[in-house]
Amino acid sequence: MPNIDVTATAAPRPVSDRELPDDISTDAPAKPTGLGVLPRGTAVALLCMVAYASSYAHIFADAVAGSRTAYLVVLPVLALLIAAGYRTTSHGVGDGESDWIVAALIGILGLAAIYLLIGRMPTLSAWWRLESLAVLVWAVCCVIILFGMRHALTMWSLWLFLACFATPVPYLAATAALGGTPIDGAIVAAAIGAVAVFLATRTLAMRRRLAATAISLAASAPLVVNCASWFLPTIIVAAGVIPVLSVIGARLTPNSRSADPTERPISAAMPHRSVRTVGVLAVGTAILAAAGLHQHDAAAPRTIPTDWTARSGLSRIASYDFVTKFAGPDSTLVRFAAPDQKGMPAAAVDVLSTPSEAVLADLSDVVWYPAARPVSYRAVAASAGIPAGTRVLHSDADAAADARGVDWYALTWTQRAGSLFQRVTVIVSQSLSGDQAPPTPQPPDALDASVGSWLWLSRQRPQGLDHVDPLVSQRAATLTAAVSAVSDSPSPGGSHRRD
Repeated sequence: MPNIDVTATAAPRPVSDRELPDDISTDAPAKPTGLGVLPRGTAVALLCMVAYASSYAHIFADAVAGSRTAYLVVLPVLALLIAAGYRTTSHGVGDGESDWIVAALIGILGLAAIYLLIGRMPTLSAWWRLESLAVLVWAVCCVIILFGMRHALTMWSLWLFLACFATPVPYLAATAALGGTPIDGAIVAAAIGAVAVFLATRTLAMRRRLAATAISLAASAPLVVNCASWFLPTIIVAAGVIPVLSVIGARLTPNSRSADPTERPISAAMPHRSVRTVGVLAVGTAILAAAGLHQHDAAAPRTIPTDWTARSGLSRIASYDFVTKFAGPDSTLVRFAAPDQKGMPAAAVDVLSTPSEAVLADLSDVVWYPAARPVSYRAVAASAGIPAGTRVLHSDADAAADARGVDWYALTWTQRAGSLFQRVTVIVSQSLSGDQAPPTPQPPDALDASVGSWLWLSRQRPQGLDHVDPLVSQRAATLTAAVSAVSDSPSPGGSHRRD
C-alpha cells in the first residue's frame, strides 16, 4: 500500500509590527517622537525673534520716527504666515546626524561670510543691512535641525522671499523707481504683502491662491492712496493685517485641490528631537544675539542757525531733484560753491535736507559720488575744527580712475537747522591744479552697488596705497572748520538755536 503524506500545511500566522526586525519598516508613516510640530515651529520662531531682537528694536524705533523702510516691521509676520503654509513635506528618508552636519556647515560658513563682508565693506554692508541675513541663516539652521533637511529644502520659496526683502535696498530701489512718494512706498509694501499671501496659500488650488492675492491688493488700495499722514499705520494694515486676513479667509473656504501624492504630513518625516535639542539651539541664539553684528546708533545732531550757509560765504549753484525719490518729496540736495583758495584744489559743499531724522539715517551709508571701487566711511576724531560724528570718504586715486576721471575726498556730518535735519558734505577734488571741480552727486545704483561690488570683491582687486595728497585733506579740514566755526557762533540777532 503506497505511503500517503497526510501532513496538513498550516496557514501563516499574522505577524504584528512588534515582531518585525528593526531593519524592516511598514508603509505606514512612523509616529513622530519627541517634540510635536507646533512646539518645534514655536521654538524656531522664538529662537529667531531673540536673535533678531536688537536689530528689530532699531527698526521699530526708526519706523515710529518716520523711516521709509517701515515695511520691515511687518516682515517677521509675513515670514511666519508663509512658514505656516508648509504643512506637508516630500517623501524620503531623513538622517538626523546628517541634519546636524549640514546645519553646522551652513551656520558656520554663512555667518562667517557675513562677518567677513561687514569687515571688508562696512559701508555697503550697513546700507544693505547684511546683519539681517544672519537671522535668515540661523532660521535655516533651526529648521534643518528641528524639522529635517528635506523640509528645509521644501521651504525654498520662504528663504528666497526673505533674502529679497530682509534688506531694504530692493524696496527702496522699487519705491524710487515709482517716484519716491509715501504712496509709492505703500504700494511696494502692499505688493510684498500680496506676494506673501500667494506663498502662504501653496496648499490651495491655484485659482484660490490668485483670488486671495488679488483681494489682498484690492483691499489695500483705499489705504494706500491716503497714507501721506499715516505712513506706518498704513504699512502695518496694508502689508500686515490685510495679508493675514486674506490667508485666513482663503483657508476657511472649501479647497478644490486634490492631495499631492508626492507629499506627506510634516509629522511623518520629522527627526526625533527633544527639549535638550532646543536648549542647544538656545545657546547658539544667545551667542548670535551677543555678537551684535552692526549697530546703527548715532549721537544726536547738534543744532545750528538756519542761515549758516549765507554766513559761511557759500553760494548756491545747483540742486538735484533725484534725491526726492530716495528721501521723500520734502527733501532737497543743494550744492554750494566754496570760496576759492589760491594753490588749493577746488571744493564744494553739498547739503541734503529732510524734515525726518529717520529718513536721513536710512541714507547714512549711501555713497552719492562715483568711485572706481567700493568705498567706505571712516570715523574722524572730533577736534576744535571738526564737528562730532564727522566721517571721511574718498575715492582711490591710486586705482584705475572712474569713467569721468574725477577723484575726490569728502568730510561729512549731520546737523539740525531749525526743523530740518541735514547731512553736510565738504567735497574736494583730488586734482591739485584747482581747475577741476569735484564730481556732482548722483543717484545710487542698487545693481552696481550690489552685483558690481561683489564682483569686485571676488576678483580680489588690491586696495591701492589709499594715499591722499596732504593739500587735499588740508583743504577739506580748513573748509570744514570754517563752516563749523560760523555754525557755532551766535547770530547777530541773538541766540542761534531754533527748534
